[in-house]
Amino acid sequence: MKQPSLVAILGVFNTGLGVKVITFEGKKYRSLARPISESHKKLLKYLGISERVFYWNE
Repeated sequence: MKQPSLVAILGVFNTGLGVKVITFEGKKYRSLARPISESHKKLLKYLGISERVFYWNE
C-alpha cells in the first residue's frame, strides 16, 4: 500500500482498542477502554492524527 487510507490506519489501531459508551441524559459519551500505547501515540503524532479520532462525543 503506497498511501494508506485513514480507514486502513485506524484498522491498525482498532485491534485491541475498546471504546466504552455511556449514555447520560440522552447523550452518548465515548472513551477508550484502556490507554493507547506509547508506540501508537508516537505513530499518531507522526501522522498528525489526534487521539480523539477514537472517541468522539455527540
